[in-house]
Amino acid sequence: MGWIGRDTAYLLLPPGGNILGDVGDRVSLIPLGGEATGITTHGLAFPLAAETLAVGPARGVSNRVAQSAPRVDFASGALLVVHTPHEELAGSLELPGS
Repeated sequence: MGWIGRDTAYLLLPPGGNILGDVGDRVSLIPLGGEATGITTHGLAFPLAAETLAVGPARGVSNRVAQSAPRVDFASGALLVVHTPHEELAGSLELPGS
C-alpha cells in the first residue's frame, strides 16, 4: 500500500523543528513508539502547549497550518509528521479511478 495524492510524512525528533506546509494545509502529529512529551506547537489552528501525545488516541491529527513558518517543539519521544497540501483536501473524498 502506498500514498495516494501528494501527502508527505517525515520523522521529527527532539527538540523539534519547522513543519513543512503552507497556510490551510493539514498536518497530523503522530507519536511513534510511545509517548511524545512537552509538545508545544506554533502556527497551527489548534495549538498544543507543553502537552503529551500518546499512541492510540487521535489527539494530534488533522490540525491546520494557520500561520507561515509553523513549528513544533518537544522534550521527548518521536513524532511522525504527515502533511497534506490544501489543494489535495478539496478532492480527498474522491477515490482514484472514480
